[in-house]
Amino acid sequence: MSADSANPAKAAGPQPTPLARRVANLIARTHPRFARARFTEAIRRTTPELLERHRVPGFQCAFMIAEAAPRTMCFGVADVQTREPMTDGTRFRIGSLAKPVAAVVFLTLVRDRVLDLDEPLAEIRPFFEGCPPDARARAARLTARLLLAHRSGLASVHPPRIEASAFADADREAWLNAANLRFEDDLGPESGYSSVNYALLEAVAVKRTGLGFPALARRRLFDVVGVPCGHEGAVPPGGAVSADHDEQGRSIVVHPSASAASSGLVASAPDLCRLMHAAFFTDAVLPPALRDVLRTPQPPGRPDASFTAGLHLYRDTDARSLGHGGQRAGHRSILVVVPRARAVLCVATNGENGSPVTRPLTGFFRAITIGD
Repeated sequence: MSADSANPAKAAGPQPTPLARRVANLIARTHPRFARARFTEAIRRTTPELLERHRVPGFQCAFMIAEAAPRTMCFGVADVQTREPMTDGTRFRIGSLAKPVAAVVFLTLVRDRVLDLDEPLAEIRPFFEGCPPDARARAARLTARLLLAHRSGLASVHPPRIEASAFADADREAWLNAANLRFEDDLGPESGYSSVNYALLEAVAVKRTGLGFPALARRRLFDVVGVPCGHEGAVPPGGAVSADHDEQGRSIVVHPSASAASSGLVASAPDLCRLMHAAFFTDAVLPPALRDVLRTPQPPGRPDASFTAGLHLYRDTDARSLGHGGQRAGHRSILVVVPRARAVLCVATNGENGSPVTRPLTGFFRAITIGD
């Protein structure tokens, strides 16, 4: 890791030498309390200037290292029009960070034998009826494991956003049709990512349980861990939902997604931290074998596998650090899980230019947990 990426922004006064930073990062990797203090100081020192520079109104960051409770830090406002301050309880329409959360929900179905990771999914075949014969034959072999790890070969098509207070199963199924379902021939390690994968799994879960996905996620995950997460149109009361903002920091309206599992989650950064820490590192949600599915490249043994169930591997092949980004109009967020350090980071911003704010912090978080 470069010296600049290990030190997110320049602070006032003399800067530590690259050697001093490396020594401090090494100490942080062996002493979680020092790591928490070092990361807290980095956030406090760098974030206000980055928000101002990139015209991002608000920021919320939560992280857990080892067994400590989540530490949350907030800056700015949740909405430039109302000037409501960003708080620990502010929730975000979190975009594609819905996928790793949905992966945990799907794995609870595997745990309870409602779903098998490697069975062909008969429920998705009707969606491919209008496709060419070779596509229908390939669809007949799709499994939950392949969809969870974006190994289906389906082209990337994002769910539409609908002018309604909440999506409905009919909206998702109307979008899942031959016009949007096509396989790509030339797949590389990263080219398989597609929101279609999770929308199809959502349809299977709804058919097998008889529950809409928001209710399923609440019963099997949110209520188990005790967090007030929800989905668009099904958000429990308490805690404001942040507005979204464009490149100039102006408030914009973004309609709900047609797929709750793919991109419809509404959650705060500390609640996401608690969810992921419980799913990855405790027995509260999943047994050890299924926690391994969250941490291990899928399918196991594939040298080009670049995903676990729901998360990208760091630099395509490195399972020491796992992550996922949340991107939608007016919002940028990032989730990082470091299995060996039992560490989770979630950063959410309510601005279109949020990536330059979140990116240095994720680099620094990896520096103090995995070393690069």
